[in-house]
Amino acid sequence: MADENIMARATTDKDLELCPDLIVYVGRVSGAEDDGVLTALAATGVQVRRVESTEEADACVRYLPVRMLVVGLDGEGDHWRLIRKAAACERQIPVVCVSATATRSRVLGAVRRGARSYLVSPLSADQVRASLVPLLADGPPQDEPSQHPASSVEELAS
Repeated sequence: MADENIMARATTDKDLELCPDLIVYVGRVSGAEDDGVLTALAATGVQVRRVESTEEADACVRYLPVRMLVVGLDGEGDHWRLIRKAAACERQIPVVCVSATATRSRVLGAVRRGARSYLVSPLSADQVRASLVPLLADGPPQDEPSQHPASSVEELAS
């Protein structure tokens, strides 16, 4: 039942009409409120969508015209697998990691998995705009998602 809810939230016709470009934010950043992170991301001028799980973020990446994936590394979930999948998809979606800590091993781990940027909180709107707008400009146009919603819910988890 949870997979059906993820697919329904990620693939509504309303989303496809209202989100020609979309930044998806998943995870948590220690010491930062989601509203603050979302406000900073909104400074890019692109619509931001907060999702609650890596599975929902994966569905958004697969089925919506996502322009960028922002992953808060301080929360729970399989963020590393999500980063690898998003960075390797045919649309080459830029992945940005956000965290309260930036140890050498953590930053290198994110980059090795495909992250194009690593931001350390606290985030200011100016810092986010300066870091993310060039990545958005470099990315390919996202007119269509890479896949169309599958007929079976089980395919969402693969």
